[in-house]
Amino acid sequence: MAKNNVRQVTKLFCLCLILVGTSACRNSPTKVEDQQQNFEIESDAVSLYSSESVQLRALITKEDGTKEEVTSSTLWELSPGSIGTISETGQFLSVNNLTGVETISGQYNGEKASIQIEVTRRADILGLWPVLVNVQAGDQLQFKCAATFQDDQEDWVTSKVTWSIEPGLAASIDQNGLLQTQAGASGVEKIIVNYHGWTAESEVAVQATYQSPFDMVTIPAGQFEMGDDNGDPDEAPRHPVFTDAFEIGKFEVTNAEYAVFLTEALRRRIVRYDGNLTVKNVPPFRHVFFGKVPDFDVQQFFIYVPGETPNEGTFETLPGFEDHPVVYQTWYGAHAFAEFYGLRLPSEAEWEKAARGGQQLEFATEDGSISHDLANIAGVGGRDIYGQTAPVGSFPPNPYGIYDMCGNVREFIRDFYEPDYYTNSIVENPAGPHNLEDILLRRGRPDWLLRDGSWQLGSDKARCANRYHLIEPHDNVVVTPVDGFRIAR
Repeated sequence: MAKNNVRQVTKLFCLCLILVGTSACRNSPTKVEDQQQNFEIESDAVSLYSSESVQLRALITKEDGTKEEVTSSTLWELSPGSIGTISETGQFLSVNNLTGVETISGQYNGEKASIQIEVTRRADILGLWPVLVNVQAGDQLQFKCAATFQDDQEDWVTSKVTWSIEPGLAASIDQNGLLQTQAGASGVEKIIVNYHGWTAESEVAVQATYQSPFDMVTIPAGQFEMGDDNGDPDEAPRHPVFTDAFEIGKFEVTNAEYAVFLTEALRRRIVRYDGNLTVKNVPPFRHVFFGKVPDFDVQQFFIYVPGETPNEGTFETLPGFEDHPVVYQTWYGAHAFAEFYGLRLPSEAEWEKAARGGQQLEFATEDGSISHDLANIAGVGGRDIYGQTAPVGSFPPNPYGIYDMCGNVREFIRDFYEPDYYTNSIVENPAGPHNLEDILLRRGRPDWLLRDGSWQLGSDKARCANRYHLIEPHDNVVVTPVDGFRIAR
């Protein structure tokens, strides 16, 4: 009986222990919602510009749906680790001027997650062309946009920028920069591009009847004989060339016209005046040199007059030189002038075709001969009373009605120079031996090409077929008193 009592007491004690343990478990249960259900990495941005940073966050999701940040307890890794670094606290820092994709991984309690961060170049400034342009109603016009990036490299971003137009009543523009004007419409439209936080603007005058800001002559489509087998070696062989119809400036661009361009470009911050230098301020050709204004060792033709701010200054022609052809400018300055107004420099084939006057003239004069009565060449005599440049149009035009394609100043051409280009030139609309797009992005430095004679050279150098090249130095600071240009369309 005593043993049975002991057994019953023991059973009762054990039962009490079980009940107490069960009660304790009920009062302090294991929290299933505290169990880790998911591990992930978040970032406010998955695309950065090089040299920027972003804070990553490591999170676990509990069973009840709430999240807990475990960033500081996460083990971080980076692959390939060539364009950035990751700190113990999850901050990713990209390396300046390096681009690519980094995979950032984190480990926590045996779980692993990752995220990819793309690092791209940041644009420093935009250049939009043309800037001020007239367009015939119903016509199209292709705009181009270039960017200079933080590594000082330039590239076209025409298809990458965001395009818009205001007010959009006379024209529309697509996301590739193609402007389509409405037939019969007229009005002024503003073209706006946005990229990497930068903005650039252009102005388009849609005209019911197109009016060029410059006097132009239309050259009909057709074939002519280009080159000269009896001239210098780089003029041979004489060969047939066909060009489409085009327009070319009746006169060489003048000091007054170039001063207006520089003043407007300065106001729009497209150029800057630095000492006595005019310098491109936007791509393409950012930082390249246009010309000297004034030049300390040459006769002055126009000057810079300061304003209240650097961008409010003006360029003014000295009295008596307004109608003289602009000189002391580089090829870049000539090209930028043409592009500013939606025009261009003539190709070498176009220039020679226009010079020959439709009659295969040897000299681009009134009758194809050469004398001081017909052109401003070295020395003086007859109508040629000018020791240097003459006002444009001072001598009779050639049969096409174009002035000063013989003498006065040599003229920059759109194409670049190769001495044997004529042996490889195509027959129809030849465009020179180099890709102009590469030149615009400074991926090559071929020699500049000029045509025409000048006030400093004799009659032999004023022949229609004569070719000149000017070697561009490293700093591109080459300007002469004999080199100008005319525009084409």
